[in-house]
Amino acid sequence: MKFLDLETVKLSERLSPFADKVYKERFGARKIKRMKRKDGKVHILDGKFSIDVILTLNGGVIITGQEKFRSFEAYERYGGEATIEFYQNPKKKEKGEFFHLASQFYLWGFSNFEETGFLRYFCLDVLKLMLAISSDRISYRVYENHIHSKASFIAFRLEDVPADCILFEGGKRG
Repeated sequence: MKFLDLETVKLSERLSPFADKVYKERFGARKIKRMKRKDGKVHILDGKFSIDVILTLNGGVIITGQEKFRSFEAYERYGGEATIEFYQNPKKKEKGEFFHLASQFYLWGFSNFEETGFLRYFCLDVLKLMLAISSDRISYRVYENHIHSKASFIAFRLEDVPADCILFEGGKRG
């Protein structure tokens, strides 16, 4: 199965307009550019630095972000758990997103049942998040995903992220 055919990718495309609304309301974004190529290949900024989106704010300031959108079912099943790819291939120790995440913010959004918006979302400061994970201020587990890939992931509950790592959040709690 091709990456672009995965249901998680299709869900992200359906939820992007709701993320755009968040960016406009919370950051005052004037321009939103996603790092997608028309030929379906991974954009260099996404592939090398985990930058999914570039926002242009008032006055021309540019900030970069990573996005992960999950289904209502995932929210119900995993209770608002976030994941970051650790190793693309754990056996070969091929480093994943965790090791080269250069975005300034990370937006995690969970869709409502109808997929007409976010039930819950968190926008995290990437530098503070990575420091919190690296210093064990966030409880996490590492697991391998055998459904879509060979990759391993760091998983943690968004509700357990220290307040100083959260830029903003929205939607219902708990």
